[in-house]
Amino acid sequence: MDRLSDEELFTLPPTFMSAPYGRPGPGNRAAILGIPFDCGTNVRIGARGGPDAVRQMSALMRRFNPTHADFDPVTALGLVDCGNVKLTPSKIVDAFERTEQAVDRIVEAGAIPITIGGDGSVTVPVARAVAKKHKNMVALHIDSHTDSYPYQESEKYNSATQFTHVAEEGLVDPEFSWHVGIRSTTYAKDVVPRAQSLGYKVVSLDDLIRGGFAQRMAEFRDGAKNRPVYLCFDMDVFDPSCAPGVCTPSWGGLSAREGIDLLRCLTDLNIVAVDVNTVRPRDLRDDGPAVPADGVGGGGLKRKGPSLRSIAKPSRRTPWSAPRHRRPRAGRIRGDGFCPRHPGPCGCGHWRRSCDRRRDSRRPRPTQVGRGPRSAAPGIDRPESSRPCRRSG
Repeated sequence: MDRLSDEELFTLPPTFMSAPYGRPGPGNRAAILGIPFDCGTNVRIGARGGPDAVRQMSALMRRFNPTHADFDPVTALGLVDCGNVKLTPSKIVDAFERTEQAVDRIVEAGAIPITIGGDGSVTVPVARAVAKKHKNMVALHIDSHTDSYPYQESEKYNSATQFTHVAEEGLVDPEFSWHVGIRSTTYAKDVVPRAQSLGYKVVSLDDLIRGGFAQRMAEFRDGAKNRPVYLCFDMDVFDPSCAPGVCTPSWGGLSAREGIDLLRCLTDLNIVAVDVNTVRPRDLRDDGPAVPADGVGGGGLKRKGPSLRSIAKPSRRTPWSAPRHRRPRAGRIRGDGFCPRHPGPCGCGHWRRSCDRRRDSRRPRPTQVGRGPRSAAPGIDRPESSRPCRRSG
């Protein structure tokens, strides 16, 4: 074999849709930037692995769509992948400063930053960098949560307060900024009035579907009037059935088809930044199908699910989960055996007392006529019609 060049021997790091790896230059109109960060405040942590997971799955994306976009977007935009921001997730302020500088250099090069998070808190440093160049910016926030919660100085930054900071710092004009797709349950009340008090317009998922994607986005387009648009797409706007790998899954969201239709309605907008966040790679456990089941509640669990007692002791079949004809007889379970009040062996004596009552209730009474000679009470003759039991011998 002839001597090969370095390009033929060494592979580059995985990039988004196999785009060239590097920094944006004069011919690059868009740049991918991964932000491997999360505050660790979500129940399902791990959004710091989102950028690498998105790049890995982007290998399934083909560049040509013959029915809607029959061209190569990577080549048309001169897309480059800048890699990830070098940061430490536990250092929030330092990570925000590094992210802001990284996005700032992309914007200075004349490219549109397409950031991949990371939890929703990364919106703050990205918006700070973009707002330096694009004044009077408006936000289109597609999410199942408003992320406009109040905050305390002890916990100023988290994944539920980013659009509060964006409005307070004047990075966007909240009067013409929208929260679209709101539907999720919350830990606090009045979250929608809270977002509206900051000036945002809140469009719930029901209003979005009833009004139609095209009609609602046309209304936003008329209000934006060619102003710079900060597009923030939180992945939990999708239903967990098609996007389970998010930080805060919420049932009843958009399907994959509806999400694509919504994106196709974002035409004729002056988008200056694309912020995709809340991507949490799924771990080894296949917990995706279990997420929608949480919303069904205990009704289905009571009818079809295993009993809690059988889950507590899966190694053997307990008396309560066994069939009736195979349950232990009274007097055979000692006081240190299983107890229905406690999951597992205990010494409370509940079963001993219960068994004693069962044994006493089964003893023949003096007036009772038994089935055999031994069970007849003394002094009482056995009827002639009664026959000795075969078991009595």
